Amino acid sequence: PPAAGAAPAGAAAPAAAAAAPPQQSSSPDASAQKTALAQRAFVRGMQFFKEGEFDKARPFFEAAIQNDPVNEPHYHHKYAICLSRAKGGFTKAVDAALKACEMDVYNLEFKLTLGEIYENAGVPTKAQQVYEDVLKWDPDNTKAKNKLKFVIEANRKVGFLEKHMPSLFGKKG
Repeated sequence: PPAAGAAPAGAAAPAAAAAAPPQQSSSPDASAQKTALAQRAFVRGMQFFKEGEFDKARPFFEAAIQNDPVNEPHYHHKYAICLSRAKGGFTKAVDAALKACEMDVYNLEFKLTLGEIYENAGVPTKAQQVYEDVLKWDPDNTKAKNKLKFVIEANRKVGFLEKHMPSLFGKKG
């Protein structure tokens, strides 16, 4: 295993500093350094993200959050997307997406990501709630309308199958 503070696999050497754990200091210079580290880690993470290499991007977004956890909701948003694509990352993905939504309550893209995470994890009722919330803010949001329609239809089909074929759901008929 890599040494503590080592750059993630596939990372360039200069990014190692960006992935280092945050230093404990409260001076303005230290704060500015942590913010700069977070920004560099985010930029490097975005390079992998844009290439669809979510496993390589994830540690950089995590480093960005560790160095600047409260000032940039996009760090949490991209981290949530990476986690949602990782097996077993549902809980952390939801937490990161919720954090991004808390930090920027008017950002509908963040809310749509949260809905997609719920949808992809097989929690359609939560996804439906999120998509309905997006439509309260933006009734013409095409993506939310389409996602909501799909989730409602999927829920209807599951309900029909559960009613008529209970053995599929581990229930006795």
